[in-house]
Amino acid sequence: DTLLPHISTNTSIHALFDERCGLEPFQKSLKTIAQLDVEEVLPGHGSTIRDYRARIDQIFEEYNKRKEKVGSCLSDDNCTLAEITKKVFGTLPASEVVLALAECYDHLKILEREGAVKRLEKDKYYFKKC
Repeated sequence: DTLLPHISTNTSIHALFDERCGLEPFQKSLKTIAQLDVEEVLPGHGSTIRDYRARIDQIFEEYNKRKEKVGSCLSDDNCTLAEITKKVFGTLPASEVVLALAECYDHLKILEREGAVKRLEKDKYYFKKC
């Protein structure tokens, strides 16, 4: 499920419980796959991927846009993870809310490491722009 033809795997849900998972390790795996010299990729779901490097580039572009959108939803005031997720994804079916929260949280952790975001309290999910 690392490389799929039409959707990208939500690795963020696992990052809630294991720091070895999430967007950054997933992107590292995609970079490794991009270095392979293969004719086609046979994904676990969906059709064969012939131009896998273009698909990998597309996934990186999607994640970069999402990370920018998460960052742009922050203000100088405190924002909760739920508020940020609502701004990024809008109204979602109940079955997708946890995945959206996890992905936004994963992006926020990356932005925090980059110094763009500050988590206000260790055990709370309040963030603000730096």
